[in-house]
Amino acid sequence: MLKYCKSTLLMSKNKMFGFGYTYRCAILMVFFFQFVYTYKPVVLVRGIFSDGDELNDLKNLIIQSHPNTNVTVLKYLSDLETLENLSFQLRIFNNKMKRFIKKYKDGFHIICHSQGTLLVFTTSGLLCLGLLESVTKHNIETFVALSTPIFGQYGLPKVILRRIPVLRPIANLTRELLSPFIYRSFLQKFVSIANYWKDPRLEFQEDFETHVRYLTKVTNDPNSKWFDKTEAAVRKQNFLKLKKLVLIGGPDDGVIIPWQSSLFGYYGSDSQSKSVVEMTQQKMFLEDWFGLKSLYNRGGVSSYVFADVKHNDWHGNKTVFHKAIEPWLT
Repeated sequence: MLKYCKSTLLMSKNKMFGFGYTYRCAILMVFFFQFVYTYKPVVLVRGIFSDGDELNDLKNLIIQSHPNTNVTVLKYLSDLETLENLSFQLRIFNNKMKRFIKKYKDGFHIICHSQGTLLVFTTSGLLCLGLLESVTKHNIETFVALSTPIFGQYGLPKVILRRIPVLRPIANLTRELLSPFIYRSFLQKFVSIANYWKDPRLEFQEDFETHVRYLTKVTNDPNSKWFDKTEAAVRKQNFLKLKKLVLIGGPDDGVIIPWQSSLFGYYGSDSQSKSVVEMTQQKMFLEDWFGLKSLYNRGGVSSYVFADVKHNDWHGNKTVFHKAIEPWLT
């Protein structure tokens, strides 16, 4: 077909045949690219206490927008296993993802959504970040973090806790009272939320850096007890193989606390935890701990904020999809 078009260009110099042949070539080129051009595969990572069915609306939106796209909803853990510590979950998650890395040699995209639950909420965004940093030969091109506590959590949504009778006694406890318990070794080993609980108060900074292994590790926190300079360099190098990071969140999410954590923002260190420091002003960003600043400087980070979207509605919201997700799934 390409040979035909090449000869057509030569024949177009002939006024008698030029237009007809050029027109015919244009039509063939349209049909050719319609069949040859395909979009990169997409893997959707679902939340905790979920069989993945709630992501079918997002899957359908992708297929409607980009027909014939290979979209997979990954189911990597059973419900109760998603309460395990994140290091345990990451090992299983990485093993599941290796088949996609091996299969899609030309690259693929991942969308990780933090699905709210009755007890806690998922850590899919943090697991996806851990995957990017821990798999040296990954070929993931775009990572969409769809409303996930990627930079930590400080608070339990009362609207969720009050639905479970056995948990009602702690529903009225303030997050300030929870921190001394949640940093204990027992909870760090068996409750996933403890692995990214980040009390911003200065008096708990040492507890965070000493006991919270997962979040400090994926952010390459140099003050952490678990910090290893050589390993951190490898993690940063692996992360920077990513081409695009898309961060999505909003003030009406209702589960991520603070909601700016979805965008790598977080509370300041004031005692009331009311002020929020945005991503580009975070020490983690300014010192480029794991490569976020480097990726940002080369135009690889996009952040989107949407109002009036509840936590469990992100994956089916058409506005969110068309404005913040669809443009990057090419």
